[in-house]
Amino acid sequence: MKTPRLLAAAAGAALLLSGCGTANTAAVVEGHRITESGVIETVDQVNMLTTQPVDAGAVLSQLIIEPTVAEVLAERGVTVSDASARSAAASVGSPTPYLLDIIKLSLGIGQLTEDERIEAIERIKDLDISVSPRFGTFDPERGVITAETADWIADPAQ
Repeated sequence: MKTPRLLAAAAGAALLLSGCGTANTAAVVEGHRITESGVIETVDQVNMLTTQPVDAGAVLSQLIIEPTVAEVLAERGVTVSDASARSAAASVGSPTPYLLDIIKLSLGIGQLTEDERIEAIERIKDLDISVSPRFGTFDPERGVITAETADWIADPAQ
C-alpha cells in the first residue's frame, strides 16, 4: 500500500525539480516548448557571432519574445526572411533554428515603432509563460529573465 504512494510522491517531486514539468524544457510559451539543450547550443552559436558574450537567460528571453515581435511586425507587412537570417549566421556553419529566430528578432525589432513596442509588451504580458527555475523568472515588462538567488545563499557583498 505504501509503495504506490511513495512512487506517486517521487514522481511529483521529479516534476517539480525538473522545472517546467518536462526534462530538457527551458520554457513553455503558449504551449510551445523551448528546449534547454537548444538554448545551450544556441548560446554557443550566438557567442561565435558577437563580441559581447551572452548567457542562457538572455538567449531564452529572446526566444520567448521573438514570436510576438514577429507577429506585430507581420501585421504591418514587415517580415525578416530565413535567407537574411542564414546570411547573418553564415560563419556558424549549421545554425540552430533558435539562432535563426534570434537573428530575425535582432533584424526586425529595430523596425518597430514606439507604439508597436508598447503593443508587443502588452501582448507578451498576456502570454502563458512558464520558465524553468534553473533559468530564473521572466519579466514581461522588460522582456528579460532575471536570475533568482535563493534566500539561503549568502550574498558575498555582505
